[in-house]
Amino acid sequence: MSNSKSNYQAIDYRYILALPSIVLVASILLSILAPQYSSVFLLFNAIPLIYVYYVRGYVLPPVWTLLAVLSCFPIIIIKDETLMSQIYQLLMAILFLSAAWCLVNRLHRVVSKQKHVVLVGLSESQNRCARIDAEIANYEIQEKSYIEKSERYQLLSSAARELGGTLDTIKIRTQLLSYAQKCFPQQNAKYQVSTQINDMVSDWVIARRSPLLISDISRDLRFASIPDYVANSLIAAPVFIDKQIAGVLRIDLIVGKAFDSEDLRMLDILCSIASTALSNALMFNNLHELSVTDTLTGMYTQRFFIERMNEEILRAGRYHTELGLVMIDIDHFKKYNDTYGHDVGDIVLRRVAGNISNCIEETDILGRYGGEEFVVLFPRENTVGIKDIAEHIRDVIEKDKFLLKGKESFVTVSAGTAVFPGEATTGQQLVRVADERLYKAKQTGRNRVVGSL
Repeated sequence: MSNSKSNYQAIDYRYILALPSIVLVASILLSILAPQYSSVFLLFNAIPLIYVYYVRGYVLPPVWTLLAVLSCFPIIIIKDETLMSQIYQLLMAILFLSAAWCLVNRLHRVVSKQKHVVLVGLSESQNRCARIDAEIANYEIQEKSYIEKSERYQLLSSAARELGGTLDTIKIRTQLLSYAQKCFPQQNAKYQVSTQINDMVSDWVIARRSPLLISDISRDLRFASIPDYVANSLIAAPVFIDKQIAGVLRIDLIVGKAFDSEDLRMLDILCSIASTALSNALMFNNLHELSVTDTLTGMYTQRFFIERMNEEILRAGRYHTELGLVMIDIDHFKKYNDTYGHDVGDIVLRRVAGNISNCIEETDILGRYGGEEFVVLFPRENTVGIKDIAEHIRDVIEKDKFLLKGKESFVTVSAGTAVFPGEATTGQQLVRVADERLYKAKQTGRNRVVGSL
């Protein structure tokens, strides 16, 4: 209460204008109308002063106190009613002017306060709007980041499906590079085979078998010796096949902000997917190779050879080309097994298989048809050509010296030929014709080739 009494700014002017003003005006008017009771009426001015001070805790401005005190004296000192009336009129004028001044001052304070409140509210609204705009901008950035991450994860899911369903290692590498370009658009994606790497960055990845992130290569002390590197920021990750590094996938920054750990994580996941796909493809190819090749000679098995022969016959029939078949049998092979043992017999089989392989082209198909029988399919060979090739194979084998348990020995073979479509129209017929001519070569003295008459 003491603070309110000593602070004129804390005055509530409703009490000044309402109670003191009404009492003061009423006492003056009653004093004029009934001068004989003016002293009593004017004493009523003390009531609002006491109420305002002791009950409400306010101190009236000096002008009001002065007016209340002065109003008590004219009726006591001045006996002239005319002069007293003029004095009271003057007091009334002062009172009304003071009241007007208080009202104007109060209105000014109210307006100033409201203006201040409006300005503060406007400033707070502007700050709130600025914070909302900043939050919206932040949300838009986060939304864009989430969308980019979602698109990348969708690409990773698609890459896992596509690469996992591919058994061609070359195609897997091509798809890996394509998905890397999709995950990091407008950047330079490059896949380097481990045996063809000659730069310091990829060598670092191979040596440590771990991914690499370079945000600013000019400030990276590990690669300070690289002069004028094309990309200022890059990421790289190794690609493995059965725990062996097959290559390095690297992304060089062309445009945009520097790469961060999230980019490196995406690249590492993509390379892990490719590593799994390559390992699976290699395993499948190895299993397929074991299933279609003879473990002793490395030639195709009879079953797979027949499948390939039927495919080539269909192709030759479609394009109206010829196809030659040679069936080869080692002469007196049982003698080598009986005389020297089966280990020597295996050596003879491998040696003959190697001589046949050296006499044919990569496009020709070689298979082991039986125990000591071999078959060779020659696309686009006619009757004359196929017999000449068979003679050449026989001659090479005949001239090859074998050292069997310290003794020199020679191996001879017999062969029969057949040609599609002139001598046979199906794979079964082609084999039967070649086998009949092989049997005829055996019957006529061995170490010879029997073809079409």
